[in-house]
Amino acid sequence: MKNYLFLIGLLFYASLFGQVEGQLIKEIENSPEDYLKTFNQNSNFSDYAFRLFGDEQYIVREDKRNNGLAKLYLLVGSSGPSLVFEDEESHYAVPALSLDGSSMYVSKSDSSKKNKTGNINLSIALYKRSRKGWKKATKADQLSIEGYNFTHPFLLDDTYLYFASDQPGGFGGMDLYRMDISTPKSAPENLGPQINSRKNDLFPFVDQGILYFTSNGHSNNKGYDLFSIAMEGEDLKLKPLEMLNSPKDDFGYAVYDNTVYFSSNRGKAMSDDIFLFDKNNYIPPKKEISGFVKSEQGVVDNALVMIQNPDQSILSAAYSDDKGYFKFSFENQKLDDKKMSVIKDGFVNLSLALNTPMNENIVMKSNSPLSATKEMSELVKNNATISATSVKKNVQKKSIKTSAKPIQKKPSISLQTQKTKKYNIIVGSFKSERGAKTFIGNNPWKIILSEGKYRVSAYYTDTSTCARNELKKVRQKIKDAWLLIQ
Repeated sequence: MKNYLFLIGLLFYASLFGQVEGQLIKEIENSPEDYLKTFNQNSNFSDYAFRLFGDEQYIVREDKRNNGLAKLYLLVGSSGPSLVFEDEESHYAVPALSLDGSSMYVSKSDSSKKNKTGNINLSIALYKRSRKGWKKATKADQLSIEGYNFTHPFLLDDTYLYFASDQPGGFGGMDLYRMDISTPKSAPENLGPQINSRKNDLFPFVDQGILYFTSNGHSNNKGYDLFSIAMEGEDLKLKPLEMLNSPKDDFGYAVYDNTVYFSSNRGKAMSDDIFLFDKNNYIPPKKEISGFVKSEQGVVDNALVMIQNPDQSILSAAYSDDKGYFKFSFENQKLDDKKMSVIKDGFVNLSLALNTPMNENIVMKSNSPLSATKEMSELVKNNATISATSVKKNVQKKSIKTSAKPIQKKPSISLQTQKTKKYNIIVGSFKSERGAKTFIGNNPWKIILSEGKYRVSAYYTDTSTCARNELKKVRQKIKDAWLLIQ
């Protein structure tokens, strides 16, 4: 009998409003592929590991016809790329420059000679900039173990050197490590099993406290994908970069001024190409909940429409307009565990689960206005988004027409102390405080006690960019000035 009455109701509803025009929940697609651009310096060979240091742009180019050796190139205006190292017998890849540009860590091989396994062993070497180019530092400044690989260096604030290695003690093939180069004789630290898989984890890059890297061990894809994980905070979950990953190999993430650079062999690429992704202009996919509140008599305006969490708290709310229309938009929001409640004096309250398909026409049934008002008050009385008094007032005064704009919850404000790094430009170091004070004289400098010495700081800032720019100015007068990061 109930099914029969339900069918009669549907037929009556169809006679009033015609066929269903659309679904309640709509997927608004916006493909990241539409925002990808190919790098204008790509070649017929494999190009990857774009790096930007000040005005200098570097890429790695691998010619498979040349024993698979990679070469490091500096991009110089319209004249095209130029080799950074002229050595034809060695492999050079992925550079990492210091803040002042005077030092470079680079992945390299000592020669093209292969080891017993048929591979070329890689090490990370330190080079110093000179007037004649880059000069290799001492062997003590080199990361290497015979028979193992050290590659893909990334330097964070002249303090931490991130890299990939298959040295003993790892969790898989190539693991990611971090080493504090500001501390003498510091040992490399494995980044742990949450990051390092049983396969290969490569190309570390850190931006705003988030580690980006490449792996072929964290997904079902047989190739390489891009991943990220926060290094600090509460949300320390590994996340695939789904908007950039493809069925092909995607690797070598880097970001500068909200432009992402990475490499892939997707599409028509015969080898690895560098791609650009503009984060500023990209609009992520979103879900839209929109429809019309109606009854057997016609349009229902000023109905309160709420999207609620499983604990009954209100995620968002809006009133239907004079045509009964309402609309919500959500980005990166899970909706299948939510429900939609519709409340209006004189009608039976509706509660609809969003994990079931529904059309955009929401039909309410007439009822006593008193019971609706009571239930509405119970739903909203403890929620900061809407007060029961204001809801009653808006519903009862039919002369007041409210638009279908979401009623936003005011965020609570909490003050938290965030630890920031201090960048000091040191112009002198002394064993005694007296010596430091004598050196300062009448200059407005300060003394910092660091590693048992009295350091004289001529400039202080909390941003690496300002520190790098100021260091260049100070070195025009004091050549031995250097940067101390605390």
